[in-house]
Amino acid sequence: MDRTVLWHATERATARKKKLLFVVNDPAFFLSHRIGIAKSALQRGYEVLLAAPPGRGTEQIESLGITWLPVSLSRWGTNPVREFFSLLQLIKLYRRVRPDVVHHVTIKPVLYGSLAAQISGVPRVINAISGFGYVFVRRGLLATIRKGLVHLMYKIVMRNPRQKTIFQNSDDYQYFLSNILNRAERYSIIRGAGINLKKFHVLPLPKNNIPVVMFVGRLLEDKGIREFVKAAQLLKASGNRARFVVIGDRVEGNPSSISEQVLFEWIDEGSVEFWGFRDNVRSCMQQADVVCLPSYREGLPRVLLEAASCARPLVATDVPGCREIVKDGFNGLLVKARSTHALKDALSVLIADPQLRSEMARKSRLYVENGNFSDFHVTNQTLALYEEA
Repeated sequence: MDRTVLWHATERATARKKKLLFVVNDPAFFLSHRIGIAKSALQRGYEVLLAAPPGRGTEQIESLGITWLPVSLSRWGTNPVREFFSLLQLIKLYRRVRPDVVHHVTIKPVLYGSLAAQISGVPRVINAISGFGYVFVRRGLLATIRKGLVHLMYKIVMRNPRQKTIFQNSDDYQYFLSNILNRAERYSIIRGAGINLKKFHVLPLPKNNIPVVMFVGRLLEDKGIREFVKAAQLLKASGNRARFVVIGDRVEGNPSSISEQVLFEWIDEGSVEFWGFRDNVRSCMQQADVVCLPSYREGLPRVLLEAASCARPLVATDVPGCREIVKDGFNGLLVKARSTHALKDALSVLIADPQLRSEMARKSRLYVENGNFSDFHVTNQTLALYEEA
């Protein structure tokens, strides 16, 4: 080949932007948990695309220069025909877009997307396991069968040598290393999506005459909302002077979602104040003396990370994810999962002791600052994985 032609061909190949394709099952989740990484990738010269179902946030995503590609990828669907169609749709999309890097986030995109990437020959795959979710915390025969199927699928898709899997906590990392694929070089721990320490700055504890205990999260059984409400009822009945506030809303279609009937019963009973969904969680935390998340299992709960960054004492369950942020007796209290009485006892300790709340609040911020939780750190770690190929 003529040297001039060869030089121009090389120049065009070098000038071509690398394509980074995110695959998620909820655009709003992408905005809240991955948009910082996407913006940094744009700044570094990547062409960034998002494959996700229609939903809240797609217009904002496109306004940032990210190409949205609609796909049929339900969060909780189990119809085998529709699920197989979703897999075929991803294969077709990967072959058409020909991304250099695909970043899958949450269980279903990881499982379907990894398989599609193998079939389509995607050169670099990043899988983000943001927790084991509904499948792994449910109980009963059907839940056990589903867990076994997911376990088997993980074993199949994790064997691709061109992919790297990110975990948010050491428990999930060790589980995969012991039960799925004993290849440590294919796994990495990156602590969540990162937190902007300037945006979520220290907020002085409020001077409330009556302490405010705040639950922030979706109204799902798996988040421990039932235990929170029951603990509030018990504390109120025993004469404990505190306000119990819930920030969040129901999630239609999620099998773990609290029913409207139960929610209305709680509202009528009156032990807990329901403030509904709020865009600005930080302003709500300004009013909180204690932030509580009695979840059954997490990847790395963003609400606890935001609360710790704002300098709030924490109460959470002693489960994977939560114990990455809450250090028992240091910046909060850990309790047994699904235990209303353990939760009640822990909350009563902090409600009664403003000095302990103040000390744990200070240590919460200190812990976040000294850990690898900042968005700057998380973004650099993630972009380094993209470049490894």
